[in-house]
Amino acid sequence: MTSVDVCRILERCATVKIRKLQFRDLYIEFEGTEAVVDYATPIKPMTQEEHTQLNDAQVQRDAEELRQIEIDELILTDPEKYEELLQKGEI
Repeated sequence: MTSVDVCRILERCATVKIRKLQFRDLYIEFEGTEAVVDYATPIKPMTQEEHTQLNDAQVQRDAEELRQIEIDELILTDPEKYEELLQKGEI
């Protein structure tokens, strides 16, 4: 795996709130953090067009995130298959 792959795995683990990760002699424990929400900012009503654009953009981001989650899972569960698909240019 490349350093980019390792970083991606670590970021994904932190994002989905995995608390402990162990692989061979590597052991990582993540500490929880709380998001800070600013409720002081007023919320402006959206038009239907703005809502549709935002929704379409979110659907695209969700699809890309799902694809990345599938790739990250493949790296963890079947690194040989990941390498094979990477060499074929399918990933």
